[in-house]
Amino acid sequence: MAWLQAGQLSSEVLACQHGAAQWRPLRDVLSISEAIVDWARKNFPTGVVIDHKFGVTRNDFARSLDVEGVENCGGQKHRWQDLQYVGYREQRLSGSPLQALVKALMYRGSERVTVKLAFQTGEVIIPAFITNHKELLQVLETIPAPRQKF
Repeated sequence: MAWLQAGQLSSEVLACQHGAAQWRPLRDVLSISEAIVDWARKNFPTGVVIDHKFGVTRNDFARSLDVEGVENCGGQKHRWQDLQYVGYREQRLSGSPLQALVKALMYRGSERVTVKLAFQTGEVIIPAFITNHKELLQVLETIPAPRQKF
């Protein structure tokens, strides 16, 4: 497992479980939590700090993502191996014309998708109004975890 912990092996590689006679893709041999931890090692080797536009934060908003997990703005750390599912919700520009204009300015330059990472220890929200939203959304789309709308 040292080669896997080093993050040097793709999940497309074939592997054989101990005592099994058949080779299968590594993603089928590993548990979901092991696959998620391996995914995090590949995508966040140095960590990512999330920059919220306009300084808007809540305790359940994500502050940073790294190899170990996600830290929210309230200071709570959630480990990748505890991730249960990834939720997506598209933000609508509704309300009064003034509210719609404010929302349009907040979401400018990003896709209007809010992401919820549901862990056994709580939930973390990645709002659509962060500076590097498009890049982070592309990375999160590859996470090997169940998906659902919220």
